[in-house]
Amino acid sequence: MAIELGANLLGEGIIFIVAAGVIFLEYARSSRKEAAKEAALKDELSTLSYTIQELYFQTEKQDAQIRELLRAVSELQGSVVQKPWSKIRKNSDPFEDPLDTPSLPTMPEPSLPSSQRPMQQPSLSVTRDEMPKASFLVEALNYIERDVKGYR
Repeated sequence: MAIELGANLLGEGIIFIVAAGVIFLEYARSSRKEAAKEAALKDELSTLSYTIQELYFQTEKQDAQIRELLRAVSELQGSVVQKPWSKIRKNSDPFEDPLDTPSLPTMPEPSLPSSQRPMQQPSLSVTRDEMPKASFLVEALNYIERDVKGYR
């Protein structure tokens, strides 16, 4: 009877030790897996943060380039002699007879040298209403601005 009791106690002790070992190993494996997930999440977060920072700097650089290009366009537009408005008919009615309305000639504005011209802050968006025919440069600037703002 004592031998049976000792054998049962020893058997249950071995089962308990094996079960405790399995539970400990499972806990260690789970901890390593969770640590690997956290490390991957931190890496992804740092990568996203770096990408956002790079995009911010790229946006700032493009914004500066757009301002430079708009300044150059403004300077070039100032040196171009504009045709009288009677020859360029914006917003005209296609059914209206051009002979019915008298045309008033206008004098082009005198062009000042760029050093004497007051600096104007150009707006970043140029609409088609502001220019009779949008040039390739203006179209490119509008595309870049829409791309930066997220419009497609």
